[in-house]
Amino acid sequence: MLVGHAQEAGVLREDVTWEDVAFLLASVTTADRTLGLPAGDGQWRRNLRVVLDGLRAERGGPSEESPAGRRG
Repeated sequence: MLVGHAQEAGVLREDVTWEDVAFLLASVTTADRTLGLPAGDGQWRRNLRVVLDGLRAERGGPSEESPAGRRG
């Protein structure tokens, strides 16, 4: 429902589903290490900003990997 409202308002890419949002937000970790690399104090904020920027309607276009016929 939230995804649909955001898409109707024109602030979220049309090809994004609620599942996409769930997986993307789950991937933004606050762990102090990832892939054996130490994370800086604000790294999780940067990662979240990149994810959210990528979801914005004005920044993105249809993804080749987006599931056909699914809406959030």
